[in-house]
Amino acid sequence: MVFYIISLLGQYIGYILASKTKEELKEGEKYFKLTFSILLLIIGIYSLIISFNIILLIIGLILGFLIRKEYLYFGLISNAIFIASLIFIFGLPYGTLKYKKLKELNFNIILFIFSFAIGYFFNLYSLAGGALLGILVKNLFKL
Repeated sequence: MVFYIISLLGQYIGYILASKTKEELKEGEKYFKLTFSILLLIIGIYSLIISFNIILLIIGLILGFLIRKEYLYFGLISNAIFIASLIFIFGLPYGTLKYKKLKELNFNIILFIFSFAIGYFFNLYSLAGGALLGILVKNLFKL
């Protein structure tokens, strides 16, 4: 249970780092976005490796295009400690990029807990992996 709480702290640590180093944010923004995208890809693919279901993957891709809330899908797959660690690392650039939006960071906790409760009872790794990859594609091509 501690791993799940720690995985949520990454976005707040990124927020704190951004608030202390505002002058470097402009220069580092492209690297934060690159790190953000790479981690989204790794988490999405890893969740598909854990459990693959083509129907859930397709539904997830569609949901990812429609609902772009990464932490909603992270809660579904955070049962694995490795993924919880990746979520923490993902939160660092995410919190840095969203440092002016503290309400959004707080809302992510609600989304995470809600989806964690669902993911605890159902195997939705393919759905979450598809959604995360859908978000990644949408971000890369700015659809």
